[in-house]
Amino acid sequence: MKSSVSLLLTVFGFASIATVGHAGLTPGHWCGKPYGAIRHAPVSPTPDIDPNPPVINTTLPGFGIQYRYQPYLSTDTTGSLVVNVPAKGNYTIKAALADGTILLPATLVTATDLTQEIKNVNLTLVKPQLTAYYTTITFLSGAKIVQKSIVRLYRLPSGPKTVRVDRLYGGIIPANMENPIFPWFPYIDFGWIIGGKGMEANLKFLKAIGYNSINPDPTWTNVTQVDQMLEICEQLGIYVQISFRYDFTDTQTVISNVKRWMTSNAVLTWYSTDEPDGTQTNQNILLKHPAIRATDPYRPVSLVLNCQLSAGYYTDASDIYGTDVYPIGISTKGCNATTGDCGCDLCEGSLTEDIISRTNRYRSDYAAQGVQSIPVWIALQAFLDPGSWWKRSPTPEEFTVMFWLSIIEGYKAIGFWQYPYLPKYKPLHEVLSTQLNAVGPSQILTSTQLPASHITIKGTGAHSTLFAGAWFSTGGSSLLFIVVNANPVLTTFTVAATDAKAISGNGKEVASGTAVTVENGAVSGKLEALSAGVYTFHLESKAASSKNSA
Repeated sequence: MKSSVSLLLTVFGFASIATVGHAGLTPGHWCGKPYGAIRHAPVSPTPDIDPNPPVINTTLPGFGIQYRYQPYLSTDTTGSLVVNVPAKGNYTIKAALADGTILLPATLVTATDLTQEIKNVNLTLVKPQLTAYYTTITFLSGAKIVQKSIVRLYRLPSGPKTVRVDRLYGGIIPANMENPIFPWFPYIDFGWIIGGKGMEANLKFLKAIGYNSINPDPTWTNVTQVDQMLEICEQLGIYVQISFRYDFTDTQTVISNVKRWMTSNAVLTWYSTDEPDGTQTNQNILLKHPAIRATDPYRPVSLVLNCQLSAGYYTDASDIYGTDVYPIGISTKGCNATTGDCGCDLCEGSLTEDIISRTNRYRSDYAAQGVQSIPVWIALQAFLDPGSWWKRSPTPEEFTVMFWLSIIEGYKAIGFWQYPYLPKYKPLHEVLSTQLNAVGPSQILTSTQLPASHITIKGTGAHSTLFAGAWFSTGGSSLLFIVVNANPVLTTFTVAATDAKAISGNGKEVASGTAVTVENGAVSGKLEALSAGVYTFHLESKAASSKNSA
């Protein structure tokens, strides 16, 4: 549920925010639950809308399967599968087209709780076409079939602008690029883009802060201004998520605009709509995804969900799964499992737990349908709206915690609602941009993120206000730790990765450049209140005597 605001711009590109209205102030339903016209007014549940939909199960626990890239092109002769299997057992896997053509003969899969890549899928047997092939992936234990999954495979004719999704590491590769980017972007008022000092100056200002992407918030009445924006963004190296959030029920307009803008290198994704689960506009969105992909199969479709229990219904509505979590400054009085929303569905108003809870529920719902490796994006709170639910905005320190915690939770793009914003965020976002650029493309998007069960963290508040993530490259040439301290006091910590026990060497803390040492896969340090540490190590080998090669 997003705030509706009036933005009073200054010459510096910032905003004073004044509420002019909010969906939460009008009686209705959100996330299947009724809410009242007055904030926190009690409302009786409505029996004809179910706020607790059943979990959709299509896959046995522990199994997951996707093709690594979407799409493959006619120039690709081999592909690979991203596979999850239970940590115990003996499994083989094979892949075939609907006509029985074998793309991957029976291949042994290692029993592990790590996501793995199975290579040598024969794409030369797949004739390039503009629509997906529905392939059958069979998991066997001995001679017994234990799981069958139908998985879409795209092998397209080469030619148009192609944006690839990497399901192994979660990255997105823009048109005419070979390496992935980690999108870091504002949802931005389109009126601001075209106002003030002018479009080019405003976009250059955003680029200077460090944003590599934007999601311009419509509506725009002049599509030629969007043409101009895309031209400037392409020159500046800014990628654009084109939003149809107000047009998604008008298929003709959506398709017309996709055709108009699909030739631009700047277009990163088609954003089919925003928070469709809030109003339960399921059918329109489920139809919009195939309509957009039929028009432009070379780019992914994305959307953002807002409700805690809805993810399982939208797995076929998007190629990139997103959510927004806005817990700061809310009061949960009058909101529960059957009534009310309070600006953040089933949230506690916690700096950390609401992001984790939403993520865990979505991850569980996706896994129930065999989708365990998929790009996930998040939108964070960078606003206040005291007239509705959010009496204050996050402090810069709180935003820092949410930013790095989101990456630990597996998100591969971070947006925020909304720009122009409060002036206090600009210097912070410049710092975060620099830090993210240092480790995003080179480590987060090219290394295996280790499961939480492979990481130990000790210190005040471990697992409640002290969190850690680790990324370990194939062959052990690089190691990355991110540690978040959500405590209101300075905290000491020790974090270790079981997979990196043989690793010792030198590295640095990205923000300060301070030298740090990893000993037998463990790093110790101190973090100020509400802060994060990013520790990177580039190592010569997996031997205990490895040295930093940087």
